[in-house]
Amino acid sequence: MLGHAPFYHQHYKKYVSIFGTLFNDISIVRKNAEPGGADKIIKVPLSFVQKDKALERFIQNPALRAAWNNSFPRMAFEAGSPSYAGYRKENTVNHITRTPNGNLAKMQYAPAPYDINMTLTIFAGYFEDGLQVVEQILPFFQPEYTVAAKEIPELGLERDIHIVLNSVTLNDNVEGPFEDARLIEWTLDFTVKGFFYGPVTDKAIITKIDANTFFEPDFDTPHVIQRFEGVPPNGPIAETVIENSA
Repeated sequence: MLGHAPFYHQHYKKYVSIFGTLFNDISIVRKNAEPGGADKIIKVPLSFVQKDKALERFIQNPALRAAWNNSFPRMAFEAGSPSYAGYRKENTVNHITRTPNGNLAKMQYAPAPYDINMTLTIFAGYFEDGLQVVEQILPFFQPEYTVAAKEIPELGLERDIHIVLNSVTLNDNVEGPFEDARLIEWTLDFTVKGFFYGPVTDKAIITKIDANTFFEPDFDTPHVIQRFEGVPPNGPIAETVIENSA
């Protein structure tokens, strides 16, 4: 019904990848209480999974539960549903054209703006561990962080994608039996301001122009009639200018 061939630009997948890449290289330092002992650097693992699924895996697995404190800190993130962002809408007739070899040009119309909610959850067994992770993230979002993304590689189209930090929530699970291990959760809600592009179409290149221009502000004053014919980009090959005086 929409009248186009199948296309897939992998925009949603790219935004998930960009978001995860921001946080996949965070480490913390655990100080050694022994005099002269070396500090321990721990890289915080990151998973693309719902936080409830990630946590349930540790609770139900006895082997992982026995090594609870050694399994944290860790992070998990999930992506939400795109929602249309009309306040970022561009003129729909705007388009980008690239001229390849041959008689056809590739054309891409303005994209549709969509906001995608992303949630990053930080799990920590020690309060200090969670603070170290959070303080390595917050300074870069004031409240947004900008990343350059290759939207349509075949057209060489790049765009700055803004990732906005909306809120930060701390949840210290102090309720429950004494035998339950302590778990601290930091939840960071983000909005990725993305775009979804339509199909790339092939258009014929204009090789000849024929235009008439009339300028007649008033019959009592001079007016100009111009006629241009030519083959771009070499410019006009014929030009006629007629000036009439009152």
